[in-house]
Amino acid sequence: MEINITKFFKSAHMPDYFASVAERGENAGPETWANANSATAYHMLDTPDKVAQMRRWARSSGGWNDKGAAALTDVEVNALFVQLVASDIREAGIDTAAPDWDQYDEDCDEGRGTGNLYLGDDGEVYYLLEAY
Repeated sequence: MEINITKFFKSAHMPDYFASVAERGENAGPETWANANSATAYHMLDTPDKVAQMRRWARSSGGWNDKGAAALTDVEVNALFVQLVASDIREAGIDTAAPDWDQYDEDCDEGRGTGNLYLGDDGEVYYLLEAY
């Protein structure tokens, strides 16, 4: 499922939503989770189908069983997606001010990225959310 992440991609400070203990200290996890939950302007799963797809992703990731994924609120599911996208952007080393999409594609082809991020023909940035 394609999710438009343009607003988040262009304006969010990714370490606010995904960062390590080395970067933020021992409260990195709770802080970034709280930030993702409160950043409702960046909650991109705006339809029941998108929320359901993210729940399927959570189950397929192995981090949640059926009961655990179902127990997440829609806000928490959106927060989880915010963290997933931020982590992929940071892992890819994409400069969100001036991304080099050709380099990103090359890196992904060589196994140095997920390939879930892409620039659409419409100039918008998308995330391919797949459950396995």
